[in-house]
Amino acid sequence: MLKVIDKKHFEKVKNKKLATVYRFSATEWRCTTPRGGFVYLKYKGGILAATVGVTEYEMGDRVMLLASTVDFDKAGDIFEDVIRGKVKEAPQFPSLDFDEIKEFFGWKCDDDKVWDCYV
Repeated sequence: MLKVIDKKHFEKVKNKKLATVYRFSATEWRCTTPRGGFVYLKYKGGILAATVGVTEYEMGDRVMLLASTVDFDKAGDIFEDVIRGKVKEAPQFPSLDFDEIKEFFGWKCDDDKVWDCYV
């Protein structure tokens, strides 16, 4: 389950319409907007990040850390745990699919324009 970690940017991206969505990798989606803009989503380490731009060249210039599958209030300080050697193995994060992302942000996209599979 996703939780908002940046309210300011969440407000800017919620309830938008997407023209197309395809899964680029096991943890990355590439989207286009009805006006031809680009939205790239990356899920890593329990954090969902997004970058947007009018051209692909702009992708990555500004990255927004929008949501997380980790409840940091309950999880404590993972950085301190790693530094102090309390973590013996890499933390496990739940997988995420585009339907969860779409529902969380209130995004709209025709089902036949979403390709959420990666081989």
